[in-house]
Amino acid sequence: MTADEIAEGFEQTAQVFETNDDPLRDIRIFTNWEERGNEPIVTNDTQNADPPEYHRRSRTVYTDGSCTGNGTDEARAGSGIWYGENHWKNTSVRLPGTQQTNNTGELVAALVAIQQNPDTEVLKIFSDSTYTINAMRKYIPKWTDLGYIGVANKNIVGALAGEIAHLQNSVWLAKVKGHSGNIGNDGADKLAALGAEKDTPDIINLERGKKILDAGARLSATTQATLYRGIRQRKAKTWRKRTKENIEMTINTVEALTGVKHTEEAIWKSLLQNDPISTKASAFLWKAIHGAHKVGEYWKHTGVSDTHMPCELCNEPVESIEHILLECRATGQEEIWRLTRELWSKTGRDFPHVTLGMILGIGVMEVRDTPEDGSPPRPNPTLTRLLRILVSEAMYLIWLLRCEWRIGREANTMRLHTLSEIRSRWRSAIAKRMRLDGLLTNRVTFGNKALRARLVLKTWEPVRAALERCGANERGPAMGVLVGRESNARPPGRNR
Repeated sequence: MTADEIAEGFEQTAQVFETNDDPLRDIRIFTNWEERGNEPIVTNDTQNADPPEYHRRSRTVYTDGSCTGNGTDEARAGSGIWYGENHWKNTSVRLPGTQQTNNTGELVAALVAIQQNPDTEVLKIFSDSTYTINAMRKYIPKWTDLGYIGVANKNIVGALAGEIAHLQNSVWLAKVKGHSGNIGNDGADKLAALGAEKDTPDIINLERGKKILDAGARLSATTQATLYRGIRQRKAKTWRKRTKENIEMTINTVEALTGVKHTEEAIWKSLLQNDPISTKASAFLWKAIHGAHKVGEYWKHTGVSDTHMPCELCNEPVESIEHILLECRATGQEEIWRLTRELWSKTGRDFPHVTLGMILGIGVMEVRDTPEDGSPPRPNPTLTRLLRILVSEAMYLIWLLRCEWRIGREANTMRLHTLSEIRSRWRSAIAKRMRLDGLLTNRVTFGNKALRARLVLKTWEPVRAALERCGANERGPAMGVLVGRESNARPPGRNR
């Protein structure tokens, strides 16, 4: 590798195992002895073999990954390896198994490129994936020391580590900007898309990753937190009955509304996003899916079940989350959903039928546009974002009003929230969220984490005029709503 090529951004793959005379470094835990036996992780025939006769001094290859239907049961990932225009080694790969994402496509592309070129002394790989490049340059040694505990796509990353550990040639990596007109990157991108469209998945050779994964974690590299995660990871995964039922209901409801069947992982990941659903709303949804809220049947086997389990106002024997959000006369839910539906109508789109499954799956709900050319519907990012904001804010406000009445007002039927209060609180909640969106576009304050101003403007554009007419001004407090008023009420609890 020349100095000019290094200056272009090429860096060599990391050394998987650091050499050290300290015997404590060889103590490992979480090993799979039945599978691994007593063989070394890197076999002697590779470590001590004579250098091979290389057929090529160097070779340059571009790699890329692609995925359609990311996060759904219909996801299809592909990898592209591009050597040159009409080159005989150009390769399209369709990934097998359940790990169908852009990242796995990128990782497999790099893996296959290395496997295809054992006779090349210097292999130069261009990739537009920061994730793949950082894994091969920086993180693989650390992940190997930690036994790949908590590492995503560990079977593919482990195979990459195994290939790198067995290398007798050198592999160099460089970042290329995606979709920038680079002929090699564009070629790899097209090959990856073709791979994702293949009818039959290809077989990926992951053999050299097995010993890496079976070797477990180096004890001296672990922390107490890592050990705890390792123990949890090895235990059989079990779902609570209520959690399983709610997840299945959510997946089926979202599929019925949108035609897309999402995976369990996609549902859980949607609750970890900072935008557009607020942290408190996400925490509420997480608890609701697990059936962890202290409502209804939670009180069944306690001494206060007679007073805490039913909703006496509605004569409902069990005050469930579904009852609170969609049926109860004490939560203001009917008026809040009416106001939300009315505001959404300004977009010109139909508001989805509100059910518990739709609410729990709002993080993966999408609004899609149907192109005039007859091509498949495409997600509309700004309307999708607006729908998720409106539904999550409405849901969380209903929960707050319920808690205020049941706890703060001691379930006194003479102190129910009035229609005027409910409308003012809804306007205030939506206005506050719109103002917060505007503040979060400040790049001076939030740097790279700032929201894109254009995204925020396009999100609120269809409903801005309606909000201003009803008294919600994004630059100041909502008109007609008391703000900043001191109160002697007990502060709300965590995530309530």
